[in-house]
Amino acid sequence: MSIAFGWTAETAGLAMLVATLPMLAMPPLIGSLVPRLGWRRLFATALALIAVGGAALALSSLVEATTACACAFAGMALIGMGAALSHPQLSGAVIALAPPEASGMASALTVIARQAGFALGVAVLGALTASRLDVTGFAWPFGVASAAATIGVLACLLLPPSSRARNRP
Repeated sequence: MSIAFGWTAETAGLAMLVATLPMLAMPPLIGSLVPRLGWRRLFATALALIAVGGAALALSSLVEATTACACAFAGMALIGMGAALSHPQLSGAVIALAPPEASGMASALTVIARQAGFALGVAVLGALTASRLDVTGFAWPFGVASAAATIGVLACLLLPPSSRARNRP
């Protein structure tokens, strides 16, 4: 992406930092959101942030260079915030579903699956855009990712309530 945008290594590193900082800063704050929002709204919000971030990255490849950098940085920040909202809850859900004696293994498998997903995502994006080093080659993969996240938002919102929620007075 840095070659296509004409970014220096420093600018590309800064873009990655913009995506990473929310994943470092937000998880301690998210614990208080879960009881208020519930897992469904939290995941829907996370996926909505990822969808908007993907759309911003797709848009960044279609606009002029001065606007592209701002769109790309905003997209990276939004995706980082969406990931920060979803990852701790995903780990918590997996551990809660595992038997107590297997909770450590369940936690490790969640981390491995997440890292494999990151690596696979980067590899697929690289394969899809390798033949085009101009910035427009990034529009459709990020657009597809944004659409997939939007489908995830709809799935979260359309799932029936849990039996525990239905039995509350």
